[in-house]
Amino acid sequence: MKQTINKSSPSTLSRTSLVTETAQIIRLGISEGRWSGFLPGERDLGQQFQISRPTVRSALKTLDKEGLIEIRHGHHTKIVKSNSLKAPEPIRKIAALTSLPGGDKHSPRLAYFMGEIARYVAAAGLDFVAISDKRTGSQKPQKTLAALVAQNPNCCWILFRSNAPTQKWFSDKKIPALLLGTCFSKGILDSIDQNMRATCRHAAGRLLGLGHQHLGLFLPKGKLAGDITSIEGVQEAIALHRGSAQLSMIEHDRTFEGKKRAIQAMLRMKRRPTGMIVCGPNSILTSVPTILGAGVKIPQDLSIICRDSENYLEFLGIDITRYKINDQSLAQKLSQLAVDLAAGSKSKPYARSVEPNFHLGESIGPAKQG
Repeated sequence: MKQTINKSSPSTLSRTSLVTETAQIIRLGISEGRWSGFLPGERDLGQQFQISRPTVRSALKTLDKEGLIEIRHGHHTKIVKSNSLKAPEPIRKIAALTSLPGGDKHSPRLAYFMGEIARYVAAAGLDFVAISDKRTGSQKPQKTLAALVAQNPNCCWILFRSNAPTQKWFSDKKIPALLLGTCFSKGILDSIDQNMRATCRHAAGRLLGLGHQHLGLFLPKGKLAGDITSIEGVQEAIALHRGSAQLSMIEHDRTFEGKKRAIQAMLRMKRRPTGMIVCGPNSILTSVPTILGAGVKIPQDLSIICRDSENYLEFLGIDITRYKINDQSLAQKLSQLAVDLAAGSKSKPYARSVEPNFHLGESIGPAKQG
């Protein structure tokens, strides 16, 4: 199996280097019995790790000084102490990592989860740290992630709102990690999330059942895996519906102004949607005032369902139809999974789905006839 070493600059990683990381991976490979008796040549190791031969050579010199291997010029490098490696230090800390994009930066729900996890892991005798770094939401987060992991050794990580590159990095590096959300690639990380596909299939089905033939889906441009499965759920409901229903994607850039512009553009459509599913409770705070301010009535002119929920929606002035999760139960399940993972649970990564409760508010109604 080809393994790639993260090529980060020395200024980015203060506690580690490419040579140090290479040496550690070779140590791990020897301890796991990947090679027997002798190591592959420098060229072969360089190809496996996608690094230069001088880097491999320097890493081997480090292991030679430790007495783990014996370098003999003109011969293959001999493994000397394959069974005498120190056992890895036990995990003592849970680290929660989020990129906190845009308007979700101060989510009360996220703050609640952080507090519940901190209390739970403390009761289990573990430390807890919450880390916010917007760079982990980029398409090239590898250097940032390597630096964070180097600064927080022997951690089990809980990932919030992580993108595909971040999920893949933790999986490839085999670092204990648990995702609150949906994986972009199935089976790469343990995860737990609301069943977004089923939620949006049900939401679309309710709107279609009320006679809405043109649905809108309000979601961010930089989609997370849960947003992608939400689209699939709506499309499945439309495919099962008898009629000629259509779907319009109303995308925004996560900013307040961006959401407002997207809603205003939708309202200017010649044939705008009569039923809309909103992904994210923060988006409700922008979309509803913008819609009402344009003289569009809810639900007489436009029915709205929110895929998610936050407690503050109860004080919006209109009872939004939405899907609610028992956050206390979810936080406890998430925390226990993290504690189990920290204790060395090595079962195959598994995706767990949580079914929400449907709250029928006053923001949906029958479609206008004619």
